[in-house]
Amino acid sequence: AFTRHRLKADVSVTEWLSAHVVYDNDVRYGVIDTLESDLGSGFRSQSFLDAESGISEGEHHDWNHQLYRGYVQIETERFELAVGRQRIAWGVGRLWNPIDRFSALPPLSLQPDQTPGIDSIDGRFKSDRFNYLQFVYAPGASGRDERWAVRLHGVLWDADLSVMGGVFEKAPTVGVAFSRTLWDGAIGFEAVYTAPEHKFWELGDPAPTTPSDYWQVVASFEINLDFGTGVYFLTEY
Repeated sequence: AFTRHRLKADVSVTEWLSAHVVYDNDVRYGVIDTLESDLGSGFRSQSFLDAESGISEGEHHDWNHQLYRGYVQIETERFELAVGRQRIAWGVGRLWNPIDRFSALPPLSLQPDQTPGIDSIDGRFKSDRFNYLQFVYAPGASGRDERWAVRLHGVLWDADLSVMGGVFEKAPTVGVAFSRTLWDGAIGFEAVYTAPEHKFWELGDPAPTTPSDYWQVVASFEINLDFGTGVYFLTEY
């Protein structure tokens, strides 16, 4: 069993300055000391603000609280800046977003509506409503956890396009994302190339090794069908 108590506050200081805070208390009951339970609850991040902790833990319960969101935002016609714990939503995939290296939803999460946030600085320079240059920096709990990236987003020939490049936990990464309508549905595509530079010690290996460079690619198609009261269809590979 699981229950959550969420408190939310939005404050508008001026026309261009605002603040947003969401505070959670989460309680789980039952058999929770298992690998499946840990994976299903989402992975705990090593955050910069360290604004989460456990309140009580027992054989059959787990009570935690956290700052789910908490950031200050400046927004003008051509510039946006948000600082604090926030959601950095990149990508066009519905089930998985390899291009989202800041606060992607863990694939094994049992709470798809609970999107993780990251302590970061997010700045956008907008040429118009749909086209902008974005820079994101997330310090992490240590230098090894540091992440930063630059992303160019725009609309071309009725297609939504993004190109990004950055360094995530010392791994240089570049990626592209594309989506547009097709017939009465929509198609999406993401491709990301990563070149790890630090070593990992995997189980069974005699010594730590540096992983090989790798690609991650996802393609999807979704459509709403006029069948009965309506059917939503999604395929993603």
